[in-house]
Amino acid sequence: MEKDEECTDRTIHNKMDEFHQTLGLLDAAFSYLSILQPTEDEKRMAREAVDALSKNWRKMGLGISLKAHGMEVHTCDFHDKWGIGDKEESFIEQGHQMGIKENRWYHGLKDFKKKTESALKVRSIATHPPVMQERR
Repeated sequence: MEKDEECTDRTIHNKMDEFHQTLGLLDAAFSYLSILQPTEDEKRMAREAVDALSKNWRKMGLGISLKAHGMEVHTCDFHDKWGIGDKEESFIEQGHQMGIKENRWYHGLKDFKKKTESALKVRSIATHPPVMQERR
């Protein structure tokens, strides 16, 4: 849609329907991928859900993030071999958040080695048992 094209109520309604369908497909894909010890049929359904999501995502013209690429290209193969329903990712997200904080703390350090050593030292001190005990 061009920037200066007028958005009618119908255009907005249609776009919202597209998003609704995409979110439904996303929910279906995650539901199938979250099954513990999936059967062959459940693995097939997971792959079909991810494929449908990917096609819909592209049809809408949404950008493909690294996570979307990973899900589209690699997740189903991993799921078929080992399953991913029991693989929890909050520790990864926590690591991302810590990395974001560290980037703010050390933005003035331009030397990669010094920046990394500083971050590792802070992490080491923060996880040292006496320091953790004192925080309680």
